[in-house]
Amino acid sequence: MRDRTFAPSRMLIYLVVSLVAVAYLVPLIVVVLNSLRSNEEIVQTSMIGWPRQWAFGNYLTAWSDFCVAQTCAGIRPYMLNSALVTIPATIFSTLLGAVAGYAVSLWRLRCDSWIYGVVTLGIFLPQQMRLLPWTIVLRDTGLMNTLTGLVIIHTIQRLSFTILFCRTYYVASPQALTRAARVDCAGTASSAPHPLQRARRPAADSGTAKLRPHDGHENEIISRTSPGVKS
Repeated sequence: MRDRTFAPSRMLIYLVVSLVAVAYLVPLIVVVLNSLRSNEEIVQTSMIGWPRQWAFGNYLTAWSDFCVAQTCAGIRPYMLNSALVTIPATIFSTLLGAVAGYAVSLWRLRCDSWIYGVVTLGIFLPQQMRLLPWTIVLRDTGLMNTLTGLVIIHTIQRLSFTILFCRTYYVASPQALTRAARVDCAGTASSAPHPLQRARRPAADSGTAKLRPHDGHENEIISRTSPGVKS
């Protein structure tokens, strides 16, 4: 039977971890409580305090009536634009990254090392360096100030990460699977889905492959999306 007694060192670890967790949760708790307080109550008392009257109507006001950048439509159009950019960009970057990761990891070309280097370089390029080229491309293609242009931008910018992430799964898969598929008269393209299906699914379905690109799509700051952006 396991001994349920706690050593002092383990209790100290739990104490430190609990304090760190509380320190991280305090700002969130303050924000949630303030969202349920009226502006008058916050002004009269302080920024930190328990609501005297629970103002749940603040959420309805923020959703549909709050003024943002001289537009009193709430955050609803901004949330809609975020969803219209985030969902397709995440799907496209994950699917294209899975396919391109297969090509980078298992296809042998003369310049495959250079291609791999360029893909890796895309992860480390600051987003500010891409602003001017993307502006020129969107202007020349007529996609300036459109959600379609933002989807294309985010899909391409997240390909480097998804390619390298999916590549680790393909490299770890046995090469004998691909060779066996080719022996069975499968071409290079058709040999990718079936023998490597078990390797591809964990990469494409993992939370990291989806959520890591997603945080950049949703937290859009540089290529800011406004309610007036065309779809």
